[in-house]
Amino acid sequence: MGGVDKADQLLSFYRNELKTKKWYKRIIFHLLDLAVVNSWLLYCAVKDSEIQLAEFKLQVAFGLMKSEKSHEAPLHDRTLTENWLSNRASDVPTSVRYDGVNHLPVKVPQKSAPRCKLPQCSRRTRLQCRKCKVYLCVEEDRPANCFERFHTE
Repeated sequence: MGGVDKADQLLSFYRNELKTKKWYKRIIFHLLDLAVVNSWLLYCAVKDSEIQLAEFKLQVAFGLMKSEKSHEAPLHDRTLTENWLSNRASDVPTSVRYDGVNHLPVKVPQKSAPRCKLPQCSRRTRLQCRKCKVYLCVEEDRPANCFERFHTE
């Protein structure tokens, strides 16, 4: 059982004292500390280096801060992002928006109604333009409904 005692000893030298009521955060940071200590042990074994654990943790932190972030979304997130962007009013090309062909409001069955995408309106609607894929409200009692204003102005 010497390995467990040594791991606990190394973890106790520079423990990350995270005070939180969420138990899973404590476990995540404990596992992160354990991974850094294990990688330090492997680094020392391979490089025959006498680098201190605190210095190694600092080098890991600086290395993570310097690493370049990927600008490309993963494949599974890309379709969600494209669907979200297609529902924004500013992303509809003007040639499609004002052509006056096949712009019909279609009721979309959803549990929660999204907001109307016209900037001046804050109402919620379940109506979507079939061609533009933008949520717009259509109300006859208002002087100019958002659906009509979006496709004409």
